[in-house]
Formats: sequence, C-alpha cells, structure tokens
Amino acid sequence: MAGIWLAPTKPRPRPKKGWKTVDALTADQWGMRVSRQFMPAPSFPCKTRSMTKSRRSSGMAKLTLYHAAPSRSSIVRWMLEETGEPYDLHLLKLSEGDQQKPDYLAVNPMGKVPALKHGDVVITEAAAICAYLADAFPQAHLSVPIGDPHRGVYFKWLFFGPSCIEPAITDRAFPRAEQPRRGMLGYGDFDTVMDVVAKAVAKGPYLMGEQFTAADVVIGSGLRWGMMFELLPKRAEFIDYARRLEQRPALQRATALDQQLAAA
Repeated sequence: MAGIWLAPTKPRPRPKKGWKTVDALTADQWGMRVSRQFMPAPSFPCKTRSMTKSRRSSGMAKLTLYHAAPSRSSIVRWMLEETGEPYDLHLLKLSEGDQQKPDYLAVNPMGKVPALKHGDVVITEAAAICAYLADAFPQAHLSVPIGDPHRGVYFKWLFFGPSCIEPAITDRAFPRAEQPRRGMLGYGDFDTVMDVVAKAVAKGPYLMGEQFTAADVVIGSGLRWGMMFELLPKRAEFIDYARRLEQRPALQRATALDQQLAAA
C-alpha cells in the first residue's frame, strides 16, 4: 500500500519511579500510554497512512479513526494495523478539548475517543469497534466465525476487558469511601478478575489458543496499560502474554506511529 515512510523517533522517557496513580491524566489518556518498559521502540521505519487524503480501495468504504495519542483509541489503531486495511486519521488534541467541541460531539456525543467511521456508519467504544472490524474484514482472521461454538468464548473475552478488567482497575485506583457489596459489582472483585485472566492467558499463546483475535487486542491492551501504571500485579502470566503480543508486527507499527504523534 502506498504511504509515507517515517523514520523512527527517539523513545519517550519512562514514567517517573513510583508513579502509581493516573490523577494527572484524562480518562481518555488512560488507554495506551506507550512505555519502553513493555514495548521497546521498533528499530525499523514504519509506514503510516495519509491523514489528508482518502486512500479507498476499489469497492471499499473509507475507514477513518478519530484518534489521540496516547489514548484508548490506540487500541483501535493496533486493531486497524492487524486488519491490514488502509485508514485515515482524524487527530484530536485532548489537551485543547477537541473531544468536547460541537464537530466531534456530532460524531460521538460522549465526547471521548475512539470513534471509527466506516462509510456512513460511526462506531464508538473500543471493544465494539474491534468486534466490528474483525467481522467486517474476515480475511484477516481476527474473529471466530458465526456457527463455531467457540465464538461465544471469543465474545466473552472481547467484552471482559471493558466489563471487568477496566472497572476493577478503576475501583482499585480510586477507592470508594464505602466498599460496595460484591454482588453489586459487575466484575465481582479485583482478585477474582486477575485470577481468571491469568489462567486464560497462561494457556497461550493467545486467548483462543493458536488463533490471535480481536479479543487479544482488547485484553492485551488493558493488561499492558495496567502493568505500566502498576494498577494491576505484574504476574508472570501477564508479562509473558504481553511479550508474546509485542512480537506482533502490527502492534510494533501502531506503537511506533503513536510515539511519533505524541512526540510531535
């Protein structure tokens, strides 16, 4: 695919020692802050898509990602790189409040990234976008096909991230004055969530066995982010799983491209 070749940028500095909270970050910036602790910057040039010109293939609707780096939309950028489809970026500056401006609120009334436009359709929420892309581009083999009973397990993991992992981490980072009863929390309790995920990723190499899927993009992103900010334990199962994911060229490309955007 045609594109612009960019030289790799200098790696961003690691977070300061002892930085265990995310108070200084907006909620959107939690998503995928790049850290060399878990992902060294690739030493090869990466191809990025043009942000000003549509590069639509014959008969294919244009993909546009509303993006800020670093943020949760980095999850979707990784997923787009996995599909191999061309896409455009519409960059937002969260520090300047672009996500709350009328033009963007018309795209996503929640005033958050990511949002993905595919033709005339707009999809929001990172896990939903990943599920959509996996089904929209089956040739990438990022989903379990309809009719396969394992599709249910695949969906379970796709939505375990936003339903269980992220709220468990958030509650741990910002404790409530009064701890609610376990039955009132959709995720149950933090330790159970960690144990369930650890058992699933330990089987390897991926959540669905030998097949890498969109569920790995969602769960892997959450685990890498949580370990980065020391908001979940650096269990051996999590570290090994993250290392396997970081061998994927698509994640390496997405990481390098976001590093370049963040440094600009």
